[in-house]
Amino acid sequence: MQSQQWGTLGRPQFTGRRSALALGIASVIGALACSVQAAETTSSDTQSADSAPTLKAVTVTATRREESLQKVPVAVSVIDGEQLERDNRNNVSSIVQQVPTLNFRTGASNKDTSLFVRGVGTISTSPGVEPSVSTVIDGVALGRPGQATLDLLDVERIEVLRGPQGTLFGKNASAGVLWD
Repeated sequence: MQSQQWGTLGRPQFTGRRSALALGIASVIGALACSVQAAETTSSDTQSADSAPTLKAVTVTATRREESLQKVPVAVSVIDGEQLERDNRNNVSSIVQQVPTLNFRTGASNKDTSLFVRGVGTISTSPGVEPSVSTVIDGVALGRPGQATLDLLDVERIEVLRGPQGTLFGKNASAGVLWD
């Protein structure tokens, strides 16, 4: 005769060979069900992976060498040259709508214009003051206020680097860099 014990819910709890056999059968059935489901999931995943579209890799030169945008240790926004042409954005003041935290302040004349990254920039009408956001087009740093109003013609991409970039781009990059 099997021994009978009382469980936590007031029901008798059987200990013996029948309980162990029932537990073993339930475990085998559960394992079989899991393996069948895993096989079905694997076959459907391979079918969907074959038909999924692939994204174009974005390569940037934010650290002065080409690398993937996902591997760059800098906060970067990139606008492709094709996108600039398609949206008819041909100067610096027109790209601020596509780049977060980039602002363009215009004054009474072109020399009073300035860029701001993350709210940091330089407001000055003096031609001797250098901006906090460096603008580098075709490898040439535009070091005076108002020079950032130039047209962007035949540009492969525009990269906006946020934060201090003085190590790679010099003293005029304390707020960020607009890099071609």
